[in-house]
Amino acid sequence: YDSDGWGPPLPVQTYLHQGLEDELEEEEERVPTPPIRGVASSPAAVSFGKQSTATLSPSPREEIQPMLQAHLDELTRAYQLDMAKQT
Repeated sequence: YDSDGWGPPLPVQTYLHQGLEDELEEEEERVPTPPIRGVASSPAAVSFGKQSTATLSPSPREEIQPMLQAHLDELTRAYQLDMAKQT
């Protein structure tokens, strides 16, 4: 039942792929993906973090970047909290 709490990333991924997929494919080769702060500190969140940086970082639309970053930080916190409850 706990796994239900880890649903939020799916809408985020879907939203990104609908609007930015074409631009991301072009940007990805040129733009290095910086690590997201806070993810590496939790081993359980590392694979999620790597998957997300590839999707979020190259966004050419700077106005939505802060919104996405804030959302990702929120998801990361929720994920770490969920992992802490299971151990």
